[in-house]
Amino acid sequence: MTSAVLLISTAGCVTETRRVEPDLQPRDPNGLPTEVLRIPQQMQDVAGDLLRYHSRFNALPPTLPTLVE
Repeated sequence: MTSAVLLISTAGCVTETRRVEPDLQPRDPNGLPTEVLRIPQQMQDVAGDLLRYHSRFNALPPTLPTLVE
């Protein structure tokens, strides 16, 4: 009985194999992609631009491309 239940429960199971592409992104010593490590600096740059714009015009820009004009 136990073997019949085991046979029925595993009959529909199929093992899939996936082909994994090699990751060619440069990584830091902790294994994080270097692209990810630049995001905090980019966010800080945008925050500085927003503060500079706000101090100059006493309002927030309508769009982000306005910051670089």
